[in-house]
Amino acid sequence: AVVSVVAVWGAAEASSEDIAALLALLPLSLDLRQLYAGLAGPAPRLYRLRAVVCFYGQHYVLIGYNPRIKLWVQYDDSSVRVVGTWSDVAQRCRGGRFQ
Repeated sequence: AVVSVVAVWGAAEASSEDIAALLALLPLSLDLRQLYAGLAGPAPRLYRLRAVVCFYGQHYVLIGYNPRIKLWVQYDDSSVRVVGTWSDVAQRCRGGRFQ
């Protein structure tokens, strides 16, 4: 199953502080029972974060987790580069002001 969570900014550009605050709240594993009351039950419904789509300027990039190399990878229009750990992703998003 695939679950999408969307964060929408109230302005065209987000500050580095706002981006850092959002990433600090974004868990790598999410129990959907915490979001939806109708999913009550004894077993957790855990989903793992595997990709984020980021916007900056007039451009989108995808940063996805590659389980083979156990690292996060950035996919741009014509380039693919290893970002590293989730901490590295957060740093890249803050530094590049990726929304």
